Amino acid sequence: MKVLKILLFIVALILLLGFVLSMMAPKNYDVSRTIEIDAPREVVYSQVNTLANMEKWGPWRETDTLMKSEIIGQDGAVGAINHWDGPDAGEGEQKLTNLIENELVECELHFIKPWQGEAKAYFKLADGEAGKTSITWGMTGEQNMMMRAMSMLPGMGMDDHMGPMFDKGLSNLKTLAESKAVEINSAEIGAGTYGFIIMDRPAVQYVAMHKEVGFDQIEEFYQVNFPAIAIALGASGNTVNGPASGIYLTWDEENKKTDMAAAFPVEGNVMIEGYETMVIPSSKVLKATYTGDYEQSKAVHEAINQYMAANGMEQNGAVIEEYVVGPATEEDSGKWVTVVTYAIK
Repeated sequence: MKVLKILLFIVALILLLGFVLSMMAPKNYDVSRTIEIDAPREVVYSQVNTLANMEKWGPWRETDTLMKSEIIGQDGAVGAINHWDGPDAGEGEQKLTNLIENELVECELHFIKPWQGEAKAYFKLADGEAGKTSITWGMTGEQNMMMRAMSMLPGMGMDDHMGPMFDKGLSNLKTLAESKAVEINSAEIGAGTYGFIIMDRPAVQYVAMHKEVGFDQIEEFYQVNFPAIAIALGASGNTVNGPASGIYLTWDEENKKTDMAAAFPVEGNVMIEGYETMVIPSSKVLKATYTGDYEQSKAVHEAINQYMAANGMEQNGAVIEEYVVGPATEEDSGKWVTVVTYAIK
């Protein structure tokens, strides 16, 4: 009986201590971390204004690789929800509630498992030093009695629990946003250099020699087939309707091969033995023009790919090089003109 009384006294003392601690602790919490990112505000904002982008740099998936998530609604718009569920992360939902472009993103958090609760998260953007962006990631909420009591113990507060995760997430965000800023800057330089234009390209018919060749065979393939096609067209009485063109249907970096064609555009019903008549369908294209020898072509294609990646474009068809001015009519390679188009969607 005496032992039971002692145990009851200890339990009562613990409950009293918990009550006292809970009364001493603040009812609400606001945990936040701030970091400076060497990127424009619009670039940083683009990484926090959609639920999908938040997942790319968020720290939660690193701690729970089995976590599954589903975005419900129009991502990037108020009302969109990300529902997550994982053995370590638990289950919950995050809802976009307020978006002020390049300034503020606010969300509501609903925790379902292993405990239920509500909280609000926010991202505040401001100008940093030397063109950088300062971003603060925070979370606010109300603490129940047990949370308040626990928060008074060393290392058990919300800041102790959430702060390191915010630090890790912001570090990931900094790496991603700064890389994106470099990519966009490179794309803008490329656009200025090569005069990128998005346009609708009509369907074009070609007489072509179509073949899969190795990267190291492309130059020889052109040297042999362009003159041969031109001679064949002349002998057949058909008229060339534009510049000699290289058509790339595939580009296999792994195996160093391309399914391509050396071709001349033609009109009418043209059939020449030994050659293929092919039609490249109409499409929206990204067009670039450069002047100079063909050694520049790699840089042009890299600039185009950077521009497409930076602007969310996807290739959707053939890549075509039109050799508007080339060695057949101009000896000075510095005056050669090439037009490159990428079919996009």
